[in-house]
Amino acid sequence: MKYVNSLKYMNSFEPLAALSDISLSRTASLCELLGRVNINIKSIFLPSGTAGYMTSVMLESVIKHEGYRVGRITSEFGFDCRKMVYIDGAQANIEDFNRAVAELKAKVISVADQKFSKEEAAFALSLLICRMNDCRYIILEGMSTESFDLASLCAPYDIVIVPEIKNVDDTDLSVVCRAISRGTRAIVSANQRLTVYNRLSGVSRTGINLTAKQSFAVKNTSSIRLDFAYGNRDGYSIKTPSVIGRECAMLVIDAAQAMRRDGVKVQWANIESGLAGAMNMGACDTFSVSPIMLFDSASDEHGIAMLISTIDEVFGKASLENISICAPADAVEVLSQFKTVDTLILVGENESRLSKVCAQSMIYCKDLKSAAKQLKSNIKNGKNTVALGSVAFALGLKEELSDITI
Repeated sequence: MKYVNSLKYMNSFEPLAALSDISLSRTASLCELLGRVNINIKSIFLPSGTAGYMTSVMLESVIKHEGYRVGRITSEFGFDCRKMVYIDGAQANIEDFNRAVAELKAKVISVADQKFSKEEAAFALSLLICRMNDCRYIILEGMSTESFDLASLCAPYDIVIVPEIKNVDDTDLSVVCRAISRGTRAIVSANQRLTVYNRLSGVSRTGINLTAKQSFAVKNTSSIRLDFAYGNRDGYSIKTPSVIGRECAMLVIDAAQAMRRDGVKVQWANIESGLAGAMNMGACDTFSVSPIMLFDSASDEHGIAMLISTIDEVFGKASLENISICAPADAVEVLSQFKTVDTLILVGENESRLSKVCAQSMIYCKDLKSAAKQLKSNIKNGKNTVALGSVAFALGLKEELSDITI
């Protein structure tokens, strides 16, 4: 099949009204039709979102540096079929995508009485592409807040990672608990003091490994890098000064140790080089230093508070004065934590919920392309600017600005 025809076919599936309507039994049956693409691969599960995305990208890099093929399936991009799956850190190539779509089409036609949704077909297709590439590991970013836990995988998850940057309620935890009850061998959680850890301990079976958070120490930080020590080792480095980034890096180290305890060879040198080499993590990526131009996938109050902490620590308090913010128009309420905003650049329709945001001016842009044009003007005029939103929003905006040379 040609790429344009592959896209046309995948877009012919009807999307669901809500992700909670995904039928796990239908997805599992489709995986079976495609040749049991959901077994014989070691799987790592973590909820999606800013922390989940960053953790999975860093862990993917560590596994790749160890020499194993690794697939990553993400739901951050709204089940855009090719953007969902990455092989060894790169988006699935067009040839694999076309071949997988042709195979999927042949199987679906053979069971004409079964009606699959776009989300179910996209997930099964992603698993098929991972199998085609002989992936030893697969990292699954589940939509925990939408009750979609990717539980159609027949085999238990080897590791469940809970990026507990903030406390989560029982609804968020339920999908993780279901995954654990199916026989997960290790749980990696960022904070054993909060209620989530006790809840996970309660549903885990005897002998399951729950990691204990070790001591963390910042060695050096700059606008584009953080050096740190964790446990009894130093020499770690990541390409972001983000507070969320350091939390996620600790999760990755703990996950790698869980893999070691499970008999998988993971050398310390490859953990270090994998963390240092991880790219496009989506949170607190520095585009330029003078003026400051940050991309951050923070999209809630907790994430914004951590972003402000990072700006304060790395660039100084003066950087927060009269800063410009670029964000999706429907996510502006969380911006009230910025005391003074020079300009709000909002992408999308006009919003009326802006009373808490103290901004001297507001600019509405219809899409990322026009927002990028405004940001280029900001850079030219020397304005400090932070672009924030979902991972997909932050990375999409970076792509629009890729032709700028600082």
